[in-house]
Amino acid sequence: MPLQDNQKTRRPRLALTPRTAAALSLSAVLLGAACTQDDPRYPAYFRYAVDVKVDGVPVTIERVVKCTGTRSWNTSADPGGWSGQVYANPPVIGAIVPGGDMAVYVQTPDACRWAAEYEGDAWKNPPLQPGDFVPVLWTDNWQRLEQIEYYLTRSSLAGEDSRVEFVRIQPMTRTDKKAFKASEKRAATESPDLRPFASVKAKGVESRVTDTERTRSNRPEEPARKTMCQSALVLGRGDWGRWPELAPWVEGLPDDDRFHPIKTVFGNVAWDVYRNGGFSEAESLITSGALLKREQTRSMTNVARNLAIQMRPLSYDSSGVFINGKRKGLMSCVFQAWHPERSYFSARDKRRNTLPKNTDEKIYIADDYDHRGMSVMKKEGAIFYILSFTPFFGQTESNEPVAMDTIH
Repeated sequence: MPLQDNQKTRRPRLALTPRTAAALSLSAVLLGAACTQDDPRYPAYFRYAVDVKVDGVPVTIERVVKCTGTRSWNTSADPGGWSGQVYANPPVIGAIVPGGDMAVYVQTPDACRWAAEYEGDAWKNPPLQPGDFVPVLWTDNWQRLEQIEYYLTRSSLAGEDSRVEFVRIQPMTRTDKKAFKASEKRAATESPDLRPFASVKAKGVESRVTDTERTRSNRPEEPARKTMCQSALVLGRGDWGRWPELAPWVEGLPDDDRFHPIKTVFGNVAWDVYRNGGFSEAESLITSGALLKREQTRSMTNVARNLAIQMRPLSYDSSGVFINGKRKGLMSCVFQAWHPERSYFSARDKRRNTLPKNTDEKIYIADDYDHRGMSVMKKEGAIFYILSFTPFFGQTESNEPVAMDTIH
C-alpha cells in the first residue's frame, strides 16, 4: 500500500543556520559566475636570447622566462567553456652594454603556449626562428633614461641612423625551473631596470620606480611609470591627388612655420586622408611590428610602407620639441615620469609667442599643434601625422615578482 502524503510520511525539514544559508547562497552565485584558477599546464620555461651590436660592441640580451597562466570557466567571452590568460615573466628583457651605462631591450615573445607544449600544429615550433627580426629599444643610460630610441625597421636595425645592429635570434629552447632560478640569480645583478617598460601585477608586489632609488632630487617622488615613443609620418605633395581641394588651400596658408589642421577646414577629408592616404595602414604596420615580419611585407601598399620606413623621430633641445628630419626609420622615446618636458604634449602647454626658426633638420612643434589629426605645413609641402605609443606590443605585464628592478 503506497504511503500517503501526510505529516507522518513526509521527511522532516532541516533547519538551516543563518551562516549555512549564507554559504549556500554564495556557492550558488559562484557556480553561476566565472571561476578563475591556475592553469594546470603551467608553469613552463623557455630560454630567449637576441644578439646585437651596440656601437660595434657585441651584446647578448638573454633570459630564461617563466610562463604562468590562469583560466576562467563560464566567462561572458566564452559561456560554458574555458578562457585563459598567459603571462611571460618577465615580459621584457634587457642587457647592459659592457663598459658603460648603455642598455638594450627586447620584448619577450609570445612563446608560452609553445613552451607548455599545447596540442595542435600552431604550437609545434617556437614563434621566432633564426633569421627573424624583432624591435630593439636602446638607451644611453639605463639609470637616467635621458636618451631612448626605438628601432622598428630593418634599416634602423642595420645600424643606419641608429646605435644598434641586429645580428640574430638564437634558437629558442624549452628549459626548466633550475635554469630559470640560475637566470634570475644572474639578472638580479646584471640586468638593467625593466620597470620603465614593463610592470608586475602580483599580490603584495610593489613595482613602482620611486625617487628613493635614484640620485636626482628634481624627479617626482612617486612618478607614474610610462614610456612613450614618438615619430612623425610625412606624406609629400605628390601623393595628394585623391584630394584636389587640398592644394589651393595649402597655397593660401601663411608662411608661419606652423601646422594647420585639415579637419577644421575640410571636416571628413582629414579622416579620409588618414584612412586612404596610407597613414592608417602605416600606423598598423609600425605598432604591430609587421614591418619586420617577412610574411606580411607583400600585403603592404607602397605609400604606407614608405610612410612607415621613413618615419621621423621627435627630438628635444633647449628650444623645444622638433621633428628630426635628419634621421628616419625609428622613434624617440621619453620616460615621462622623469622627463615630461621632452614630450611634445608638454610643449603644447608652453604657449610660446614665437617659434624657433625651422631648418631642413629641425621642424619645431608649435604650442597649438593638434596631435590628434592630419596637419599641413606650407613650407614643407607635406601632411604630417604624429604617432605616439608605448614601446613593445601586447602584454607587458608580469604576474610574478621576477627580477626587474636591479639597482647598482
